[in-house]
Amino acid sequence: MKKLVFVLLAIISCSLLIPSCGSSTPTAATPVLRLEIKSAVGTKWDSKTGLEFYILPIDRQGKLVAVAGTVEAKLFLTPLYAPAVREEQVQQWSNLKVSASDFDAVKGARLQVEYRNYQPTVVQHGLLDVTLQTKDGKKFTASVQDVVLRQ
Repeated sequence: MKKLVFVLLAIISCSLLIPSCGSSTPTAATPVLRLEIKSAVGTKWDSKTGLEFYILPIDRQGKLVAVAGTVEAKLFLTPLYAPAVREEQVQQWSNLKVSASDFDAVKGARLQVEYRNYQPTVVQHGLLDVTLQTKDGKKFTASVQDVVLRQ
């Protein structure tokens, strides 16, 4: 019983004294180890058509890190039978700014990029390469394949 009380006190003390202890809120103080991309899909918003995706910079403990930086994304068409094969590059977006306040504690930062001079067909799929450059100049790249380009 004494051990249980001690553990509970330690948990309560941790959460009161150290705000980030046990929290899933992203922090800017942790260095980025890798980049992940989630939920990349073709979509429509405000009479625009394009891609929506989330970027998740991950630290050494596997937690989301909210960082400011610049994003570049490249979209390639892929054959249905080989979703990892890059065929024609059909879009590129550069200098997309993200700030630490753009990050949700679970989903990461949402980016919406508009198709320019390109309208995918219903059956087209793609591969998205995304590079995040942080304010200190470090670059992190991730790819996601089998992206449905049009809903």
